[in-house]
Amino acid sequence: MADPSAFLGPIDGTGSRGVLLILPQIPKGVEVGMGAVSDELGFIQFFVGTYSKKQLQEVKKIFFSSFDRAVETPISHAATLLERAYSKSKEGLNELSRGYLQLRPWILENVSLLEQSAIYDFIPTDSISEPSLTTSQIEKLFSHELMKTWIIDPDKLKPLMEDIQRVKESRILVSDAQKTDQINEAKRKTISEVYSEGKRLLMKGRLEEMAYFFFKLEEEEMAGLSLAAARSLDERDSPLFVNPFLEAMVERSLSFHMQAARETQESGGGAADSPSKIIIP
Repeated sequence: MADPSAFLGPIDGTGSRGVLLILPQIPKGVEVGMGAVSDELGFIQFFVGTYSKKQLQEVKKIFFSSFDRAVETPISHAATLLERAYSKSKEGLNELSRGYLQLRPWILENVSLLEQSAIYDFIPTDSISEPSLTTSQIEKLFSHELMKTWIIDPDKLKPLMEDIQRVKESRILVSDAQKTDQINEAKRKTISEVYSEGKRLLMKGRLEEMAYFFFKLEEEEMAGLSLAAARSLDERDSPLFVNPFLEAMVERSLSFHMQAARETQESGGGAADSPSKIIIP
């Protein structure tokens, strides 16, 4: 009998990703679990079914068409992500996700869950130098197509956008330097509010997972940049230091939402589409 296998999609800007588990059955056929999980919300959608090997090819085709450039990963990795999602689903699994309860007993009995991110099985922590990210390196990381959905929710930035507008229109702050200082202070405040300690840990985990994803795609430079960004989040911010990756997240998100708002006004349309969508068949 073939060994169990698993595939993962990349993480989007909301911390969501696709997961596919394939468990061979005796005497024939496979049990398949497929869906999407979020590192904040838990299960988004997950269903389980038994298929023939021929039907499995169609199921895999559906998964790979929904989650671009998915990679194969050890069953322990996928199971760890599913169990974390299960622990996040504090109100219980919804109707679209209860299929996981069929797989969970097998997972708990047969799989050893990971104690740290899978990337450290390939890049040990003691081999990593102190994180040091330049602006150009951060821009290179964000320019990758798999990072295009890494945008902060507009509702979280609305107060900042309003503050920036007020400062620009202020007649009290007469110099450009004063206005720049006020806007920078508003941005620093937003970073500390949006990225509380818990949210920084989530972001660190996302970056570690993306480092693993890039590594599996044999894009080792991107893996190194993503891992450096993750480890930089261990350093606390101060009045003299703001994490450059988080600062870049705010800047690119501001630019995205302001551009979307301008385009909406010019076209006379409604709200801009969300930059991130999970699609499950």
